Amino acid sequence: MLVLAIGLPMAGIFLASRAKSMPVALLGYHLLLIPMGLILGPILSVYINIGGMALVTRALMFTGCAVGVMTLLGLSYPNIFAKLGGVLFAALIALVVLRLVSLFVPALASAGWIDWLAAGIFTLYIGYDCHRAMSIPATGRNAVDVAISIYLDIYNLFLTILRLLSRRD
Repeated sequence: MLVLAIGLPMAGIFLASRAKSMPVALLGYHLLLIPMGLILGPILSVYINIGGMALVTRALMFTGCAVGVMTLLGLSYPNIFAKLGGVLFAALIALVVLRLVSLFVPALASAGWIDWLAAGIFTLYIGYDCHRAMSIPATGRNAVDVAISIYLDIYNLFLTILRLLSRRD
């Protein structure tokens, strides 16, 4: 099951990025979207079952506000966001390395600053991807590519905010 939960989204991203036709790109998008939604369901169920519906609602509201603000900023300040691509990618790689190291270093596993770093990276990525959506040619393939990027930004930001709020409560 874990192989499907990880493999299908990765296959979807690969398929969507290499697709020559719109139907194949959409198939790749759905290979990402559906498993990620199926993963999110049990995560939210755990929070809700332990009485954390208010926590989930707050995380959803904070995520929505961040998306709105960063969309406006990404569209209002294109020169700033145009320069962030490389920096954000490097920060994302560093975050992945930190998360992997934290699997073996207990002190890092409980470090809240890593979650704040992740929230900042994903928040800025929303602005960057909104800027990118407006600056690339308007084609179906590009629309799928940007949709995948923004979906992953929002998905990861929501889970990060949920984790931050659950640490606080």
